[in-house]
Amino acid sequence: MSYDIATKTVDNYSMSYDNEQSSYNNYSSSYEDEPKTVEDDASSYEDALKSVEDDTSSYEDA
Repeated sequence: MSYDIATKTVDNYSMSYDNEQSSYNNYSSSYEDEPKTVEDDASSYEDALKSVEDDTSSYEDA
């Protein structure tokens, strides 16, 4: 009986270990997505600068 319980806990442990691994994989994939969003932020920041430059040039034209 106690042997059965021991095997069950080992099974549960290995299952939770598998879950750990998959969540770790999800974490690392989301980490890879992170730099992309940073790049997106940088490009939108550059767009903002461009629009400011456009505003100043139209101001000079006026």
